[in-house]
Amino acid sequence: MRHDVLKDDIIKAAEITAAWSAAETSHAHTKVDPVPPKVLAASHGVVFLHYLKAGAVVSATIGTGFVIARINKGEANECWSAPSALSTGGMGIGFQIGAEKAHNAVILNTPEAKDSFTHKMKITLGATSDLSDGIANNMRGESAILGAHDTSSYTYAGGTWAGIGLDSAALTTDKSANKEFYGREATPEQLLASFPDAEIVKKYPQLQNLYANLDAVLARA
Repeated sequence: MRHDVLKDDIIKAAEITAAWSAAETSHAHTKVDPVPPKVLAASHGVVFLHYLKAGAVVSATIGTGFVIARINKGEANECWSAPSALSTGGMGIGFQIGAEKAHNAVILNTPEAKDSFTHKMKITLGATSDLSDGIANNMRGESAILGAHDTSSYTYAGGTWAGIGLDSAALTTDKSANKEFYGREATPEQLLASFPDAEIVKKYPQLQNLYANLDAVLARA
C-alpha cells in the first residue's frame, strides 16, 4: 500500500495554519509569516505545497501538496472543500546556491485562479529573487502561476537559499494520492466542489484542525 502522502501534507498544513490562527503571532515568535486575515477573507481557495529545492547554478524542485477551495463564499453555508492532492517538480536556471526545505501557501484571489486547479496540470513560470537563511525561517513573495494570475504566495523556508533565477514548475493532480486518501477515484472537479464526507473527517482529524485554523483567521478579518 502506498504511503498516505495527502495525510502527511494536511498535517503539515495544519501546523502552519495554527500559527496563522494564533491571535498574537509575531515575527519574533514564529517561524512563519502569517497570511493577513483580509487576504484570506478575499480568497477563493488555498494551495499548500511542501517541497525540497536544491542546486547550484541549476536547481531542482520536487514536492507534494494539495488545493482546497471555498464553497459558497460569503453565504451562510460557506465551507472549505475537500482537498485535492498535487505533485510538483521543476527546474531553475540562474545564480542559485544552497538547499531549501520549504512550505508554500498560494492564496487564490479570484474564481478563475481557483478554477484553474481543477485541470490536470498547471505550470508555474517566473523569475525569483529570494533570500532565506535558516535563521529568520520565513520568506514572502508573489507567485506567478500560468493560468492562475491572481495569486499571492507565502513561503516558509527552513534551509538556506539565495539566488536569482528563472523557475519553471509543473503542478499536477496526484490521482494516486487522492485514491489512497479517499479510498476511491476522485477528480479535482468533484473534490473542490464538495465538503469531505463524515467518514473522511472522522478518519483524518487533522483535516478538521486545518479547517478550524483557517476559519479562526477568517473570523479576525
